[in-house]
This record gives sequence, structure tokens and C-alpha cells, in this order.
Amino acid sequence: MRGYGTRAHFWCMVTACLCNQQVFALPDLKDITFRNTGTEVRDFIADFADINFNLFCKEAFLVASCAAPVYVAAHAIDETVHRQFYDESCHKNTCDIGCLRLCLVEDMGIAVPIAALSIGCWISKNDDTSLLGRDLLAGMFSIWIAKDIVKNCVTRTCCYRPYSGLFPKKLVMGGFPSGHAATLTFTTVLLGLQKGIYWALPAGLYAIAVGGGLLACNYHYVSQIVAGAALGSLFAVAAHRVINERLDERFSFEFYSDERGRPMIGAAYSF
Repeated sequence: MRGYGTRAHFWCMVTACLCNQQVFALPDLKDITFRNTGTEVRDFIADFADINFNLFCKEAFLVASCAAPVYVAAHAIDETVHRQFYDESCHKNTCDIGCLRLCLVEDMGIAVPIAALSIGCWISKNDDTSLLGRDLLAGMFSIWIAKDIVKNCVTRTCCYRPYSGLFPKKLVMGGFPSGHAATLTFTTVLLGLQKGIYWALPAGLYAIAVGGGLLACNYHYVSQIVAGAALGSLFAVAAHRVINERLDERFSFEFYSDERGRPMIGAAYSF
């Protein structure tokens, strides 16, 4: 497979505990070998392009079709839910999550752990996990670009953020879709598709907590969070297809005849 060599040892403590594996341990520095940077960059760019191309696959259209009615239903209850967390008479939020806002709502509180997980997977000795980490990063960059394009180009009322006591009382654009929800849903769905429930469960619980924090702080309406989750699911399905395509490149089969003319089948596996 392209661009793989000896990688640094990485263990995720939460996942290790869930899977009853070895607890976090630092690698022996003498075992670390730097990989071909040029090859890794080339593969990252190729995966980034393929993920965006696969947004038009039939699975992505199925996700979009399922998400559309959920978004419409969520949009109908936006103001009702918003009134549960906001007091218009004194322009205050009715729910104060305190210091949790740093890790549940602020941009860096979301970006740092997801980036750390992606890079940790990328440097894993396991080829499948390394590929997953690379495409987690590629998908994150794709989502950030996509949601910024939507936020800057779409100026309909659905893009207005709800009133929040954390900011001056005025209408502000940029609420549709929720980038936090998109990033965390992408991570959760892709981990679930590639690694199973033990990887997806911690990310899913964190995504739910962040969604609750966004509502409590009046950063987003419910429909904007649903739209972000739909966007993240689209990219997760696309990245899942790209990863499977890369994994299939390891295997090759060949039909040929031996020296006696008998039909033979050859199989090869690339490490």
C-alpha cells in the first residue's frame, strides 16, 4: 500500500480501556522512523479530493434524503426549544454551563481532541488505523471548507443564530450549518463504520454533550445542529468509500497458465 513505513506507537487511553487492551504507553524513541513526507502529503491530497468527489455517491444521496425531513421537523420547533434556554425580557441564557463551555462550545475545544485523535491514528503501526487517521484529517478539512462556503454564500433566515446572553442582542449570520455538529458527527460515523462501536461510542457521547452545550448556550438552533450532523454524515459516508477503495488496493489477483498450460490463479498482498 502507498506511503507506509514503520510508525510511532500510539495508544488512545479511552479506547484501550473499552477494548481491554494495553493502557497508554509512550514509544521507545529508537523504534520511531520518520516516513516519506512527500508520499504522505501526496496521499493526503489524493484522499481529500476523492472524499469530496464521493459526496455524489448513491449512499450520500440516501443520507441527504433521510436528513431532509428531520431538518424540516427540527426547524418547526426551533423557537420553542430556544425559549427554554433564553430569557428575552432580560437577554440572558437560562442555563449556565460554566467552564464546560470551553470544551463543549469553543472552537479549539472541539478541534484539539479531534485533531489529536486523527494524528494519533495516522502514526499508528496498524495500516488500517493509519489510513483512518489520514482520512479523518482530510474529512475535517473538507468539512471546514464546505461549511464556510455555505455560511458565506447562503443568506436566508435559516442562517441566523439564536439570541444568546453571551453576545449583544442582534441578528448574526453564520449559524447554518453547525460546524461543531458536522465535525463530531463525521468523526463518530466514520469511526463506527471502520472500527465499530467501541471506537464510535466515546465520540458519540461527546457529540451529544456538545450538541446539548450548543443549545444551552444558544449558539445554534436545533435545525442548524441537525444540518451540521447531516453534513458530517455525508462526508463520513464519502470517506468510508475512499478508505475501502484504498484497502482494496492491497489485494491483486491474476489468472495465468503454468508451463504445462494448466490454468492458475495468483494472489498478491501488498504491505
